Amino acid sequence: VFCWGQTMTSWIWWLLALLVVSTCPGSQAEDMHDHMQHNMHVPADPGVQHDGHSMHHDHSMEHESGSTSPLIVLIFNGLRYDLPDVYKSRGLNLSSFEMLLKQGVRASKMRSVNPTDSMPNYWSMLTGLYPESHCIPFDSFLDSDRPGVVFHKTNLTSLSDAAWFYKGFPEPLWLANQRQGGKSLLLLPGKALLFGGSSGSPQQIGTSSNPAAQVQLLIDLMAKPGTHGKISFVLMYFTEPGDTARAHGPVSKEVGEKLVELDGHLGRLLGGLRQLGMLDSVNLVVTTDHGMAAVDSSKVLELNSLLPADWFKNRLNLPPGAQAQLWPKAGHQPADLINRLAKSKTELSVWDVTHLPSELRLSGCRRRLPPVYARANPPWLLRLSAGAPLPLGVSGYSADTEDMRPLWVARGPDFKAAGAVVDLPLESWTFTRWPASCWACSRSPTTARWRASPRC
Repeated sequence: VFCWGQTMTSWIWWLLALLVVSTCPGSQAEDMHDHMQHNMHVPADPGVQHDGHSMHHDHSMEHESGSTSPLIVLIFNGLRYDLPDVYKSRGLNLSSFEMLLKQGVRASKMRSVNPTDSMPNYWSMLTGLYPESHCIPFDSFLDSDRPGVVFHKTNLTSLSDAAWFYKGFPEPLWLANQRQGGKSLLLLPGKALLFGGSSGSPQQIGTSSNPAAQVQLLIDLMAKPGTHGKISFVLMYFTEPGDTARAHGPVSKEVGEKLVELDGHLGRLLGGLRQLGMLDSVNLVVTTDHGMAAVDSSKVLELNSLLPADWFKNRLNLPPGAQAQLWPKAGHQPADLINRLAKSKTELSVWDVTHLPSELRLSGCRRRLPPVYARANPPWLLRLSAGAPLPLGVSGYSADTEDMRPLWVARGPDFKAAGAVVDLPLESWTFTRWPASCWACSRSPTTARWRASPRC
């Protein structure tokens, strides 16, 4: 998708989007005429003409050439695409989310990348690449080049260890912004995730684990830029509602309470931008890394019951979930595990990582993959043995699973059709970085990456 400072009409964007989607494995490419008629729903508005059958002019993704509007991206972990609607129907006051949905553009069929873990999707959104290219394949993994060292998303040492982000690691959005003269701010809970040392770090970092403090810091820096100057790109990551959804289920009283809290943070940000006179000059994208599914405790597969204990190792000691990474013990081959697990083929899919299907987008980082990768088919869950406590919410299922679908909504000067709903089956990595973030920051992708990037 092009973003070289050109004015791109919505018709051209939808043509390009359709071409991308139509070549993706598993996507359902439809006739262009049907897409243009049926895949964009815009409420009646004097500035947007839509007769229910044809679209005269769609401003939802129209970009003004040379836009310098700052881009703020909020990532709410585990915020499934429909949760604001679900809790609104239950009477919860989510006025800030509701306002954003009414004033912004919503992608109703956004799709996370496989695997639907936090770290792969986080880095796919920030690099514009599939996990097979940035090689952060799971939330937890080993690397054959670093024996005995474990990467895990909750391990602060992992997140700040530049060795995981090898030489040649693709450039994230904040660096693309800085390389071209922009100023970046990252607001991450706890110790900030660095990138290849100081040269790869954002100019400004907020590391408070208190979301309210992070929001206030963002407002303060927008009001009075620091020594690095006016901020043009902001990324803020929330660990909720995902943490609560795993403990209590995605549709629960506890998640409802957490969403009300998050709605308050969003409201304070919107209010602060309004007071600064910036609300309508800033592009705001609210999204998530993946959705979340409820757990059925009667649908559990126990690996120790499916495989003899002396056949395999669970080197990562992963908790119960939708995925398992397995290593054959001495005297056994991946095929032994796969053939035995194939007896449960209706409940799970299992692969030798030397023969992964292309839609998994993992083949390019073999040194960080286990010999055998298993993924449960929803609503089934995998755990090592009976007695291991189960979560009540889980991600990690196929990205085609509806419950894995992420929320994506944007408002601002580059998203002009208030209340528009885009029904195209887009992928989050393409839609967060290209073209929206390029447009908003007026930045260009590196040519080398586009040549190397498996765009579809």
